[in-house]
Amino acid sequence: MKIIEMSIDERLLKEVDQTVYKLQMTRAEFIHKALTQTLRQYQLPKLEEQDAVGYARRPAQADEVEEWATEQVWGHEWNEAK
Repeated sequence: MKIIEMSIDERLLKEVDQTVYKLQMTRAEFIHKALTQTLRQYQLPKLEEQDAVGYARRPAQADEVEEWATEQVWGHEWNEAK
């Protein structure tokens, strides 16, 4: 772990403090979670692009995916279950 120091706008800090109180967590936990989620959001499009490039180079073969074909059915049964 590293300790960092940062500046934050008072209005934003007040909003953070109100939120961490409601969530029953510390500022550090909240900031850690916010940073982690932001990094995931930033990285996700890159991972999706890597997948797209990979599948473009080597598309899935029917025998590789046929066992999952029934999992793709989202007909009225699924909607009614909701």
